[in-house]
Amino acid sequence: MNIDLNRFKLNWRTLIKVSFPPSIICLIIFFTNYKFFGLQNVIIAPYMTLTFIRMKGYLTIEKNPIKPLFIHLIIGVVATIASLGWIHSLIIDFVATIILTYLLTDEYNPSSYFPYLMAFVFLQLFPARYNEIPMRLLSISYSYLIIFIGLKIFAPKMVTSKIRLLIREGYTNIAKQAELLSKENFSEIANFQFRLFDICKELNRLIYSGGKNKYYPFIIFFQHINNILGDLYDLRYITNSNKDYLRNLSSLFSNIYNLCENNKQDLISNEVLNFLNNNNFEDKDLNHYFTFILDYLVKGSIKVYNEKDSIIRTYFDFRENKEYFEKLNKYKFSLNEFKLRFSLRMGILLSVTFSFVRWSNLEKSYWIPMTVFLLTLPFYEDSKKRVKERFFGTLIGIVLASILFSIFRTHELHMIILIVSTFLMYSFIADYGIMTIYITCYALAISTLTIGSTEAILLRVLYTIASLLIVLFANRFIFRTKNYIELKNMIDRLIVLDEEMIKEFKNILNNDINREKLQLLVYSSYLISGKLQMHNDPKSTAIEDTKIRNFIFNNNRFTTLLSHLCVLLYDTKKKVDVEYINECIHILEDIISNMKNLNNSSEINHNKVCKNISIINHQKDYFNIQMINCLSKAKESSDSLEDLMKTI
Repeated sequence: MNIDLNRFKLNWRTLIKVSFPPSIICLIIFFTNYKFFGLQNVIIAPYMTLTFIRMKGYLTIEKNPIKPLFIHLIIGVVATIASLGWIHSLIIDFVATIILTYLLTDEYNPSSYFPYLMAFVFLQLFPARYNEIPMRLLSISYSYLIIFIGLKIFAPKMVTSKIRLLIREGYTNIAKQAELLSKENFSEIANFQFRLFDICKELNRLIYSGGKNKYYPFIIFFQHINNILGDLYDLRYITNSNKDYLRNLSSLFSNIYNLCENNKQDLISNEVLNFLNNNNFEDKDLNHYFTFILDYLVKGSIKVYNEKDSIIRTYFDFRENKEYFEKLNKYKFSLNEFKLRFSLRMGILLSVTFSFVRWSNLEKSYWIPMTVFLLTLPFYEDSKKRVKERFFGTLIGIVLASILFSIFRTHELHMIILIVSTFLMYSFIADYGIMTIYITCYALAISTLTIGSTEAILLRVLYTIASLLIVLFANRFIFRTKNYIELKNMIDRLIVLDEEMIKEFKNILNNDINREKLQLLVYSSYLISGKLQMHNDPKSTAIEDTKIRNFIFNNNRFTTLLSHLCVLLYDTKKKVDVEYINECIHILEDIISNMKNLNNSSEINHNKVCKNISIINHQKDYFNIQMINCLSKAKESSDSLEDLMKTI
């Protein structure tokens, strides 16, 4: 195995910024729980620290900071009951694990179950008796209070600050794109286009996971401005007059960025209105689009920066913040769904391994279910990679711990090893292989408080190997789910969203519009796009990664433009060319049908989508021009999917 020594590099800035907050939280919980609540409750420290990291990094599945506490308290009771004997483990671990994993795994963030199920597993490692349940619940509540205080100190605004940073980056990106276009420097535009799309995806994920729905208009705005700047890039439509417009547009967004930096967001509307009053794009249709987009930014900014979050709503609104996405969720409760397959696999593994622990009473045998849990991931390829990292990380950690224990022999010195390992462990949290080295030192340092260091090391090796074999077998033969299958499912989901958008477009011809659904379709396309990239083969080449990125980028441009046309069609006061629009709809349906066939490896008919729309009489107005543009975007999406299918 080739070891990249650069992975071990760590500067003081990283140590303080990355590892200091979770390390302090972990050590405070560990030692205070040991002091006030007993040895059996020190195990709360690792999983509560992970909860802190997830909430600090916005990856909690709930927007409400109080709701996770109630989940942890329920888990505390259930874990105690499951620890009473091997029969209890066999039944309760199976049922409870399936329920917890299924309900707490977010479709668009498959690792969201982890801190909660980690609590369920770890609380069984140091089990409590019935009469100790109140003390355990008190310890859980106290530990959660510590991480809540930690969040207020180390991340006072949490997800909101990250959202606003991304919005500012979006403004800078637009300013740079406009500047490059004004200078006819086209070579760098594509990279900025893709980056703004990535900003939209990340914004969508943050807003979705944090329940900050009021920021959604910025996603719509960024995608629209990306579309129009992309059109200028594609057409190379840069006259001298347009160069002035683009230079002023660049200055506008530089000024908006500065206003945000100085917390003067209330002046954004004045800046935009002043720009619109003094600038016009040479092409009246594109000028109309620019005006529409910038007016949308003004309305969105006023709504966001004038609306204050209620304290009561923040802490006592227990409603699920993603229920609106469930309306568009096409997954059914079946074995084809990755969540159910993963939940069943995890339930089987934990019930069997914990039953073995209770039945055998072997020293430190709880390391088996703990390691099995840590290595069992929703998708086969990810779990296989994690097993490899765990194996080599554990070996290196054991060698390092052996050297340290031979030098530092007393319990007091082993506690120092534990403290140092804690800091290093959280310094490399983004690199599981390196982190495993320090996890091993941490676990062995704790174990030497009750057994000898030699025995602890031998048991660690034995149980780690046993766990690796169990996980490899289970992930291969028990409800296996591969990234490739989920990637195909996500492509199908995107195509279904395209179909739904076309249906909404058809409904508007009957004077029926559902604006909320139009927005949800666009937002959902970002979530699915992010998940689609997540399931790309880890061993894929840069060319394959680019093809996936091109497909989701082009498909989102199509979806966003079609939603824009839906609003335009409904709001127009003029008589529309119904025959022309219906023919465009038929072409769109043909393109989407071919995309479905592509994803299902069916034969496609290229001639079916090559109709000449220009033979139909139609007005050359803004709407009809954008309709042609929409057909072009749909065809680009189909072509990029066909290109992608050649590599996956």
